[in-house]
Amino acid sequence: MLTRAAALVLLVAPLVCGFPATSAGLPWRKEGAAAQNSAFPASELAQQLHLRTSLRLDTFGAAKHILSPYREDLNQQSLGRVLSVLKKKRSSEGAVAVVAYALESCPLVLNTQHWTMALKACRRASAWRTSLELLETMHETGHMPDLECYSCAAATCAACGEYDRSVDLLRLTVAEGMMPEPSSCAPVIAALGKAGRGEEALALFSELGDAGVTHDATSYSSLVEALQLSDLPEGALGAFRAMKREGFDPDQAAYRAALAAARRADEIQLANDLLAEGVVRWHWAPAPEWEQYSGWKVRPALPLGVDRGGQHDERQEAQGR
Repeated sequence: MLTRAAALVLLVAPLVCGFPATSAGLPWRKEGAAAQNSAFPASELAQQLHLRTSLRLDTFGAAKHILSPYREDLNQQSLGRVLSVLKKKRSSEGAVAVVAYALESCPLVLNTQHWTMALKACRRASAWRTSLELLETMHETGHMPDLECYSCAAATCAACGEYDRSVDLLRLTVAEGMMPEPSSCAPVIAALGKAGRGEEALALFSELGDAGVTHDATSYSSLVEALQLSDLPEGALGAFRAMKREGFDPDQAAYRAALAAARRADEIQLANDLLAEGVVRWHWAPAPEWEQYSGWKVRPALPLGVDRGGQHDERQEAQGR
């Protein structure tokens, strides 16, 4: 005979482990439970909710109307599938409505992964205000945002031009003892560069490094591009050299930014070397405008007359003659 504690464990286990808890009993005691879960019409329900929200109707009312008949079948897996479809459709309003309905109807089913999916839907929909409201709701309902939640919201704000908010979110992440991944810092640094705020990007890069964030090739590449776009060629070349000095292999974007910075700083020899490396590694075709600059000597490492696909190119051969 089961004790009360053991019975409680059996009842709570489906919610904690993500098994489909239904009113008909425990999932492993019900025949065909897996088949019923796989038949949950997640795509159909998400499509209905997406159409409702696209018409600017009451999102929470729509979610309640559409999901209520399936309340007993809602578990962590099925709820995640609905949110995943809404994320692909860039339906931030629909994702928020689903989270709100889950908070009211089945709060124990809702976990951090569901919040993250809703935040990713906001990112795809460029809804930075909604992403910040979701973070605030998480705090109010006792769901503490994790590193991915903060990083997703920061990237959303950066992509929408809310640079100060994105920087504040990164700093908040560090203040709460969570070290952002370099891939999470890169979008914010790149956005600052596109806004012409390269000095702030460099300061943020240094601040995060001092706080313990380990930079990699992705964040270094974003810094090189940010400084080059902000018309700071010396800074871009310095970041490019530091990147190589740290043992990171610059990607094509970093090489292009460094090449543009070298051209801007009138470092002819360095620009020639970078262009030659680009031809070898990525089959860059020497552009005619490079030869218009006095002192520039393009030294392609591929035979003229052979393009990237190995086919004959009469235009390049004519340039070679």
